[in-house]
Amino acid sequence: MLRATEAYFNLLLARRQCDVRSAGLRNLNASKSTMERLVQGKFDNAEKLLQYQSRIVEMENKLYNDETSLLEKTAQFEAGISATASGVLLAGVPLEPSPLDSTILIDSLAAAACSLRPDYRIAMENVHKAELNLTMKRSSTLPDLQLVSDYYSYGSDPGFGATFQKMFSDDHSWSVGAKFSMPLDRSYRMTQLRPAMIALEQARYNLESLRRKIMQEILTSYNKTQLIYKQYEAGEGSLGLVRGNLDEARKLHDGGFIPDEKLFEHQDNVREQELRQLSLRVQYTLSWYRFMKSRGMLAGAAGISPVSGGNPPATGIITK
Repeated sequence: MLRATEAYFNLLLARRQCDVRSAGLRNLNASKSTMERLVQGKFDNAEKLLQYQSRIVEMENKLYNDETSLLEKTAQFEAGISATASGVLLAGVPLEPSPLDSTILIDSLAAAACSLRPDYRIAMENVHKAELNLTMKRSSTLPDLQLVSDYYSYGSDPGFGATFQKMFSDDHSWSVGAKFSMPLDRSYRMTQLRPAMIALEQARYNLESLRRKIMQEILTSYNKTQLIYKQYEAGEGSLGLVRGNLDEARKLHDGGFIPDEKLFEHQDNVREQELRQLSLRVQYTLSWYRFMKSRGMLAGAAGISPVSGGNPPATGIITK
């Protein structure tokens, strides 16, 4: 399910990337048309027009690459959904980044995760099975004392009922004894025990290795999630700045103080920053899911609402 969700978000980013490129290409073509009129009226030189033409070719190549990537991401998403048993995603929109609790202890999270993660429970069960197997092997090589008895009846066989009555008469014979056995070959005993001892040590080693791996997964995903949040928080400040610049540019453009290409430049800056922020939201969401998965809490994590796969939702990208 996590793989399908990652493919879904990659598809969302690829679509937004194509939207941004397409909008940037429209702005460049509009600026080129304005420059052509200025050049024809001899209000500007042809060198700037060539610069716009060169930028348009570059943008068209980028858009072609983005559209190719979009096709690949679409195929990956469809393959991810078909490989998911439930055919659902963890979430349809990226989560809004927020800081994780900085007071939590990784050791305590790992201890709790060990009781929740199926792989750790399986490893513990393997240790229990190895311990039981070793106990059984040891019991088969220990000294053995058995109490045995026999009953003998004289005469012809009179049947079960008569035989039972004779058990309490003098016409019978009882035999009671003990049977003791002890392996004398110590090498044979160790040969029987060694495979079980090795299996137990291996199971214990696997359990400890898994515990350390769980701790490392929790620590890594926690630190990465925190880092992405800090990057997103800094990017929000930059986004507010470029949006403010766009508002000022619109006012100047409406007053006739700046040309169209300057307004288009500010619009492109906002689109690019919004795309970076969306990318960080996706990275944060996937990192947060991995953090919850490492803790064994992915299925029941608060705030996760599985939704069916569909078209990526709108994210506020500027279109005009």
